[in-house]
Amino acid sequence: MAQNFVATVIWQKSHSRNNSAQHFSADHDFIHVYARNKAAWRRNRVARTSKSDADFWNPDNDPRGDWRRSDLTAAKPYNDGKYEVTGPHGDKFTPRAGRYWGVSPTSFEELRADDRLWWGKTGRTFPFRKRFRSELGDLVPTTIWAHEEVGNNREAKGEIVSLLGRSAIFATPKPERLMEQIIHIASDPGDIVLDCFAGSGTTAAVAHKMGRRFVTVELSESNIDTFVRPRLEKVVKGEDAGGVTGTAAWAGGGGFRLVRVASSMFEADEDGDLYLADWAVGGELARAICAQVRYEYEPDGPFTGRRGRSRLAVLDGMLTAGVAELLLSKLADRETLLVVAQAIEPGAEELLAARRGGSKVRKVPRDLARRGILPSQLVSLTSTPDGDTA
Repeated sequence: MAQNFVATVIWQKSHSRNNSAQHFSADHDFIHVYARNKAAWRRNRVARTSKSDADFWNPDNDPRGDWRRSDLTAAKPYNDGKYEVTGPHGDKFTPRAGRYWGVSPTSFEELRADDRLWWGKTGRTFPFRKRFRSELGDLVPTTIWAHEEVGNNREAKGEIVSLLGRSAIFATPKPERLMEQIIHIASDPGDIVLDCFAGSGTTAAVAHKMGRRFVTVELSESNIDTFVRPRLEKVVKGEDAGGVTGTAAWAGGGGFRLVRVASSMFEADEDGDLYLADWAVGGELARAICAQVRYEYEPDGPFTGRRGRSRLAVLDGMLTAGVAELLLSKLADRETLLVVAQAIEPGAEELLAARRGGSKVRKVPRDLARRGILPSQLVSLTSTPDGDTA
């Protein structure tokens, strides 16, 4: 939604001029930042750099360490903003025209008493406030990201080549430092990072190194086989020494699962009503239902799956009282039953619940469609902290 737009970042993707360009040499890309709820979202700050701290010094040997000058005046007028102050040698100072003191007289004298004012090396210049590096936190992100800070296209391609060889050519990889910056600003360790276009796997690899969980989705199985899976395998095994491995102190671990997502078992007509797809019958329907309700696919007599002490029965017809009685007779002691059927005979659901407490009935597509219709032909990789790799 437009009201949740936060900012547009300019990323310097190239630092070498393309002199064969027809009009301009394109040196940057745009990164559009949106929040789910702009009012509630809190971004993380970024680390200080040698460039950002270049103007710190300590000419008066202050024991609190390096500091930098900060303007004590402001453009906004207020009642106490035009007083006169006296310097160490009796010099008188007031803000220039159109400017006002940014602190009250009382606060000014408190700064003086704490040796937080700088009157120049001679003690006779207009005062500045001393701000100590040790007291300043990390930095608010800016909207211009130079290639020296977050990498560029050449760096990204070099990371792919060093990791997977020169035969693994990807047209538009992103540098790991760029993704590190984005993931750091927008998430915390343990959060889930969603990447709907896996590409060369940079986002998933960096998220894993940074202690985040991830879900990454890719339409091209060739990309998965050539880039994403081998790249993540190297990350998990600790065999990826490039990118942000050093700054993230990554040494390997964790794992991921690769899931191929089948076509949706639901189809909609012109009125928007849902029906089971033609392929969703028999064993295929049973497998799909197991995935939807998160049961392990485990065919056993009239049952299709299991989750703990709950058994699953999938019917591509009607659940009748007679079928319910049959299913109940096959249950072991203390087992419950979930039945998923295309139709339910009046009274069958009540019979099942009364005979075996905790048992339930679901109708397709009405009840399962609420869980969401699955897209077709996608491959999804998800992180697993327990170390499994599939």
